[in-house]
Amino acid sequence: MNRKSIIENYLWQASYNVLLIILPIITMPIVSRALGPDGVGQYNYVNSIVNYFVLLGGLGLNIYGIREIALVRKDSFELSRKFWEIQSLNVILSLGALSVYLILCTFMNSFLLFLVQSLVVVGCIFDITWFFTGLEEFKKISIRNFIIKFISFFITIFCIRDKSDIVAFFLIQSLSVLCSQLSLWAYIGKKVEFIRPKKARILGHLRLSLVYFLPKLSTTIYINGVKTILGFLGSMAAVGLFSNALSLLAISSSILSTLNTVLIPNLSNLFEDDKKEFELLVTKATQIQLFFSIAIMFGFIAIANDFVYWFFGNGFSSLAVVIPALSPMVVFQNFQAAIGNQYFVPQNKMRPYNRSTIGGAVIAVLFSFLLIPSLGIYGGVIAIVMCYAYISLRMYAFLKKNTAIRLDFRNIIIWIFCGGVMTLSIKLLGTLSSIPQINSFLQVLVGGGIYLIMTMLFKRNPIFNFLTNRKMK
Repeated sequence: MNRKSIIENYLWQASYNVLLIILPIITMPIVSRALGPDGVGQYNYVNSIVNYFVLLGGLGLNIYGIREIALVRKDSFELSRKFWEIQSLNVILSLGALSVYLILCTFMNSFLLFLVQSLVVVGCIFDITWFFTGLEEFKKISIRNFIIKFISFFITIFCIRDKSDIVAFFLIQSLSVLCSQLSLWAYIGKKVEFIRPKKARILGHLRLSLVYFLPKLSTTIYINGVKTILGFLGSMAAVGLFSNALSLLAISSSILSTLNTVLIPNLSNLFEDDKKEFELLVTKATQIQLFFSIAIMFGFIAIANDFVYWFFGNGFSSLAVVIPALSPMVVFQNFQAAIGNQYFVPQNKMRPYNRSTIGGAVIAVLFSFLLIPSLGIYGGVIAIVMCYAYISLRMYAFLKKNTAIRLDFRNIIIWIFCGGVMTLSIKLLGTLSSIPQINSFLQVLVGGGIYLIMTMLFKRNPIFNFLTNRKMK
């Protein structure tokens, strides 16, 4: 692929990622006020269960399909044959998952909500995003997602007014997923011709795709498992509060995760050419992630009390405590994502990667069952923070044992100190404006300025040092 195409694909993907950050920031407070903690909790609880069936329907085919299509994209016959083989397997698995899900729906109290959400599982049958990703036709995927996201965004804003609109909200979200999956079929006729798939070859794809299923399974368990257990042992309101806090922190993390996406291809090539330079780049990239994620963690601790009331509304006032308690997740989540995507994935070291994520999933589920009955939502907070902390520490232990990659803990201690001073300064300054939204903006601006200036004075600011070609002490 030429350089122009790489840049074009990156811009399309980057612009879509920005959209995924902006739209939830706008819709989250609107939906939260309209549906309240119980309504938001119901949606996230049902969605967490649906995601298990989406996982079973996909069974690792998404990543596997991208790889297989990329290998044969220049051979039209092989391209057509592999598409119909993999898609046939996708249909079989998705129909099986849908059948089990529909049976489960009959035993659920909120039958209608579960039934409406079944459209998400139906969408798995038609999901061929993997095919166009394998062809590296990101423009088609991005344009489709742009249009559907904007349509669902405006419908949500104008139609979701109060708790009575919860079924409509479920329907909007489910149909947006289904329409997104169906839309790419308009292009498929120009890309492949029909070739009847053989049973033996379909089963061969099933065996190979299972390798990619394990990491996806563990990730789904520790992301959705706490929500499911919280809904089962706690309340829908607790799920709503926890989900909003988790979503807000995840949005902030997604800004940093772009660095991982950009670096993967470069690191894959660099490892083959210059292992020493590869390890140096991973070390620098990880330090940058930690530098910003520590600032974000302390930023949420500093502004949560004022921010929560105008952003989510009075019904979510307890988030003023939940968000600061959950904020260490930002540091651990970004750290483990940085190591996973910058070291384990480029080198295809999936065994230690899988062991770390599986261990994290076990911890999340175990501590959720142990702590949620007595501590409620805070039990879920402890479980997810411990999960990410375990994954981070285990991955770093592997790096320390097998590579020259090291963290400079003197930097981390100073960043934590600067973050603490930033938080204290914002608390002491108090209200900076009578308008809540402007007050939060000014708090972020002042706090960010304090953090950057202090880290520069300590000569521990990786961005400033990079621009001035200085080395951190």
